[in-house]
Amino acid sequence: KKLWNDNQDFTKKNTTPSAYSSMTEEFAKQTANVKERIEIVDAYYVAYDATKALVDSLKAIEGYKDLAAVAAASASLAEYATLNVVPETNEKLKELTTMFDNETKAINDRCTAIADFQKTLEAASTTLQDNAGSSYAEFDEYKTLQKVYNENKDLAVYTVTDEELAAATTNVNNAYIAINGKVSSIPLLTAQVKALAQLATDLQVSWGAVDAEELAEQLAV
Repeated sequence: KKLWNDNQDFTKKNTTPSAYSSMTEEFAKQTANVKERIEIVDAYYVAYDATKALVDSLKAIEGYKDLAAVAAASASLAEYATLNVVPETNEKLKELTTMFDNETKAINDRCTAIADFQKTLEAASTTLQDNAGSSYAEFDEYKTLQKVYNENKDLAVYTVTDEELAAATTNVNNAYIAINGKVSSIPLLTAQVKALAQLATDLQVSWGAVDAEELAEQLAV
């Protein structure tokens, strides 16, 4: 603005091409600076508003309002609620924008981690219920899943650390995968054994006596 005001009568004072060229470059530079400043300020407000909207929505949900990430973001929002951006440098506003972006990400990451844990725990519970009282319940893998499930079913998902929540999810998921690997593979193995037994019968060989080499010879005939 000062540059514009100071040069209202520029054309009356300057006539050389070099003067016009120099002033054109100066106006272009100052215009670029203004555009950059507007973008930086806008980015700050977008980041601040996004964090505030997320925090406000979670404060209305039992459990999520107790998240450490929500508390940290709430403190930052309160600290900069009345920030006057005019005297702040571009570097400072960029720093604050990054801070709010990171706090929003931290909250979203924790919410995703909680959802993943709950989904994993629910899958484990379903497997335990579906196979309770069956022959699969005698497997070590089933017993391990039951133990891990019992250890984690009452986990305080809103207050434990991120590392503790991640470890619990991994432990339950690994135990779940182990027993389901058995549950899904045994029917297939049983079908294959039955098929081999039928094949041995069709070839008129003793299933109990035949070995792999003899069976191969029979099949080759």
